Amino acid sequence: MIRIVDDKTNEVKAEMKEMQRHIEAELRDIKKKKRSPNMSRSIEDRKRIDWLEKKKEFFKSTSHLPVRLGTIVIDYKTLSAFLKKLKSFNITTKLDDSGLTIIYKKHGHPGGELRLLDMTDHYKVLRELPTIEIDMLEEVMA
Repeated sequence: MIRIVDDKTNEVKAEMKEMQRHIEAELRDIKKKKRSPNMSRSIEDRKRIDWLEKKKEFFKSTSHLPVRLGTIVIDYKTLSAFLKKLKSFNITTKLDDSGLTIIYKKHGHPGGELRLLDMTDHYKVLRELPTIEIDMLEEVMA
């Protein structure tokens, strides 16, 4: 059902590890910043640390693998893990500008819907992304 067309996974993983090292170095610099012993970190520094910690999670290559599907970027590992659980279901996939929707149904089961949003903004720093294709994909024009 899912096929990697342009396999650049090793390059992407290397870029993600480099980005993670860069974020960790920035975190170390902020945490080492000189301040007087009786003062706590500024609100600005705490916000920056929180933002960097959240950003670092997106670049964990063990948890995420960003791939391009048409004009959007989605997480391949999330998609493939979910589809493995739906082998016995009837699946419909729809692609639009804001993400990928997977609708699944089965006789005697209420079914459901998974929406993978476009993550282009999170991964715009990566130069090359693998490209995937999904069989039975409906493109919805908005």
